[in-house]
Amino acid sequence: NLVDYFSSTFSFARCEWYSNSRQLPDTVDLEPAAARPARRFVFAGHVKADKGLREILAAAEKIPDPECRIDVYGDLLDGFSEREFERSARVSYCGALKSEQVIPTLRRYDVVLLPTHLREGYPGTLIEAYIAGLPVIATRCGAIPEIVEHRVSGLLIEPQDADELARAMTELNEDPELFRRLTEGARTFAQKFSSETWTEKFVEICRQVVAERGPRA
Repeated sequence: NLVDYFSSTFSFARCEWYSNSRQLPDTVDLEPAAARPARRFVFAGHVKADKGLREILAAAEKIPDPECRIDVYGDLLDGFSEREFERSARVSYCGALKSEQVIPTLRRYDVVLLPTHLREGYPGTLIEAYIAGLPVIATRCGAIPEIVEHRVSGLLIEPQDADELARAMTELNEDPELFRRLTEGARTFAQKFSSETWTEKFVEICRQVVAERGPRA
C-alpha cells in the first residue's frame, strides 16, 4: 500500500497513513438495512472517459432487470458531452452538483459506481458514498482497494471491463441479501473516515513529533 511504498522509498522518514475524510452528519441512520434488489445506481464525479463513463454506458445495456437505472452527476470534461447519454435508455446525465448537494443526492440511490481507469488515491466520492450509507462498485486502481473491502463495503472489479461492471451491478440487483450486507458494511466504514477522528490523529502525531525532538535550545 501507499504507506509501505513511502516507507521503503524514504526510509529515513516516519510515514503515517492519513486518509481523506469528510465530516459525518449529526444523525446517522441506525435502522437495519433492507434486503431488496439494488436498482438505483449513481456516478458522481468528473464526467470523462478515464473515469469509466463509457464502461457505465456499455454495462447498462447488459443488466437483465429493465427497472435498473444509472444517473450521472458532474462536470463534463475532456470532450465528453450530453450527446454520449442520448442513445441510452437507462443512463441519464443529471448535471453538476455543488459540494453540499453530494451526500443528500447520493442518499436517493442504492449503489455508487466508480469504474475509473486512473491511478486514484482515496476518492472523495467513495467516502461520501459510505457517509450516505451506500456500498460501491469500484475498480482495483491505485489506492482504491485500501478503502474498499471487497464484498464487505463494496465490490472491486478490473478497470476497462464493462462486462465485469455489468456482472457486479447484476449481482447486487439479483442478490438482495448481499446488497443488504454491503450497505451495512458501508455504514460501518463511514466511521473510519470521520474528519474529526483524523484531525485528532493529526494533532496527536504532531505532539509525538515534538516530544521526540525534545525542547529546542
